[in-house]
Amino acid sequence: MSVANILHGLLVVFGVGLVIFVHELGHFLAARWAGAKVEVFSIGIGPKLFGWQRGGTVFQVAALPLGGYVKLAGEYPESGRSAQAGELGAMSVFHRFVYYSGGVVMNVLFALVVMPLVLLVGLPGVEPVLGEPSKGTPAWHARLEPGSRVERVNGHDPFDFMGLAMEIAVAGKRDVELALRRPDGTLANVTVTPEYEENSGTYKIGVTSTIDPETRLVVIKASPAEAAGLKKDDRLLTIVGQPELLSPLAQLERALERGAPVTLRVATPGAEPREVTVTPTATPVRARKLFGVMPMQNRVKDVRRGPDGADGVAETIGLAQDDRVVSVAGRPVLWTSDFLTGLLAAEGPFELVVQRNGDEVTLAAPALTAAEKCALDKDVQLETDLDSSAITVQPGRAAARGGVMDGDRVVSVNGRTASTWQEVFDPIQAAAKNDRAVRLELWRDVAGADGSVEQVTLEVELEATAALDVEYGLGLATLMGVQRASGVVEALRVGALSSWRLLANTWRTLQKMLFTDEVSTKNLGGIITISVLSFQSASEGLPHLLFILAFISLNLAIINLLPIPILDGGHLMFLLIEWIKGRPVSERTLGYSQAVGLVLLLSLMIYVTYQDVVRWIFPA
Repeated sequence: MSVANILHGLLVVFGVGLVIFVHELGHFLAARWAGAKVEVFSIGIGPKLFGWQRGGTVFQVAALPLGGYVKLAGEYPESGRSAQAGELGAMSVFHRFVYYSGGVVMNVLFALVVMPLVLLVGLPGVEPVLGEPSKGTPAWHARLEPGSRVERVNGHDPFDFMGLAMEIAVAGKRDVELALRRPDGTLANVTVTPEYEENSGTYKIGVTSTIDPETRLVVIKASPAEAAGLKKDDRLLTIVGQPELLSPLAQLERALERGAPVTLRVATPGAEPREVTVTPTATPVRARKLFGVMPMQNRVKDVRRGPDGADGVAETIGLAQDDRVVSVAGRPVLWTSDFLTGLLAAEGPFELVVQRNGDEVTLAAPALTAAEKCALDKDVQLETDLDSSAITVQPGRAAARGGVMDGDRVVSVNGRTASTWQEVFDPIQAAAKNDRAVRLELWRDVAGADGSVEQVTLEVELEATAALDVEYGLGLATLMGVQRASGVVEALRVGALSSWRLLANTWRTLQKMLFTDEVSTKNLGGIITISVLSFQSASEGLPHLLFILAFISLNLAIINLLPIPILDGGHLMFLLIEWIKGRPVSERTLGYSQAVGLVLLLSLMIYVTYQDVVRWIFPA
C-alpha cells in the first residue's frame, strides 16, 4: 500500500469519526445545557480502547466504529425509583426533546458550516453537460442533443452531473422537466419520462456525461497504454481505421470492442501529432472458464422517430422492431458495429436484408451522405438475438481456435438440439463450470465459386479456456468544472441551498424505498459503502472528502429521525405521546418497543452489510 493510500485511509477514519463526534457532541451539549449529568461520552461502541475522565464524564473511544453514544445519569433507572436531580428522568419534556434532537441539529449545522467552506475553496465535479444518450432510453427517444448544458432540472439547479442524476432519481415515475442550453446557445425546455432501471434500482432517463472538448486521454499507470508511450497530456485526434465522422468517444468504443490492438493518432502540446499502437493485455481469470461463444448482435430492439415525431430514415426505409439485420450493402451484420460499417461502405442506393417473421426481406435504401448514414446508425438500436442459435466468436478463445466462425448456427450441444441462445448457453456454461469439453454440431453457409450458397454441417469439440480480462488502460476524460462561490455571502447562500437539497432528496429517496417501488432498497449502504466512498473522495482531494462528509452527516440526521425506538426519532415520538397524554408511556410498553426497535435496527444493519458485501466484495 502506498503512502498516499495510507494518508487517504487516515483521513477517512478521521472524517467519519468527526461526523460521529459532531452528532454525539450535539447530545452532550444539549444535556449539559439542560443541567443533566453526562456519565459517558463515547466514539464507537463496545469495549473501551482508551479514554479519560473529566468533570464527572468518561470520554472514551470504543472498539467498534459503528457509531457512538452519550449516557446520562439515570438513563437506565431501577424500577420504582424516583429520578434525582441531574438525571434523565428528572428533565422536562422540552429539555428531553432538545437533548434527543441535539445530535440531528448538530449534523445539519455541520453540513451548513462545511458546504460554504467547500464552495469557497472550490468543488471539482463533472459538468452537467450531456453526452450521447444511451440507445433505447427516454433521453434517446427525446433526442436530447449532445453538448447541451442542463441549467435546471425540475426547477432546481443541478450544480453538477451527480446532482442531475440525483434529481432524476428522486423524481421517480414523475416526468422530468429539463431546461437546456443547446450547443448553439439557444434555450429549450424538454419533458422526459423516466424508466426504471433494474441494475441501479432507480428511475433514469439515460443521460450520460460528455467528454472533455479537448479530448484529453486518461492513461492508467503501469497499463498497456502507458507502456505504449501515451501520456495524460495527450489529446486524441482520431483512431486509425475508424470513421472520422464519429465522435472520438464513439471511435474509441468501436475500436476497443473486439479486444484487438488499437492505433491512436494523438497530439501532445508543443509536439507533432504521432501514432501510437496499444496492444491490450489479456490476463486469464482462473476462477472462470469460457468457450468464447456469443449470440449474434443484429436484432433491432428499437427504432427512434425523427425530429418532431416525423418518420426518420430508418422508418422510411422500412426497418422495424424485431427485424434481424442480415446484411447492409452486401456486408454481413454480426456485431452491432457492423451496421455502421456496412452503411459507410455503401455507394449510392443500397439494400438492407433482414429476417422478418421467419422470411428474408430486402429493404431498398436511397443514396445517403456519410452524415446521414451516421444519423441512421444513431436511430437504430441493435441487441443480442436470444431467439436464434446463430453465434459469433471471440478472437483467441476456444471456439475461434477450434475453427468455429462468426455466423455459424449451433444445431446441437452434446447431442441435445439447440434452436435458441439459451439452449446453447446453458449446457456450455455448465460444461465450462465443471471443466468439461463440449461437442457442437454446426450449420455453416459456404459460398460456391458460382455465387451459390451451400449449407454444410460440421462438428467440433472444444475445451474451455480461462476467461480473459482484457485491459487497455486508457479512456477519455470527462468535462470537469469547479463549483466555486464568488464570496462569503454567495458561499453561505449556495451552501445552505445545497444542504437543503441534499437533505430533501435523501428524505424523498428514503420515502420511495420504504413506501413505493421507485427506488430499490439495494441502494442502501452501510459502513463498507461509507468507507469506500469516503476513500474515493479523499483520493480526489480534500474538498471532495468534506463534501461527502457533509452528505454522510445529513444522511445520519435523517436516519436518526426515523420513529424507530432506540433511535433519536423513536425517543422524540415517545416524548410527543407523553406531551399529548400528559404522562409518559408505561415501562412495559417502552421495554417492548425498545426490544422491537433493537431487532429492527439489527436487521437493518445486517441487510445493509449484506448489500455492502454484494456491492464491493463479491460483485456479480
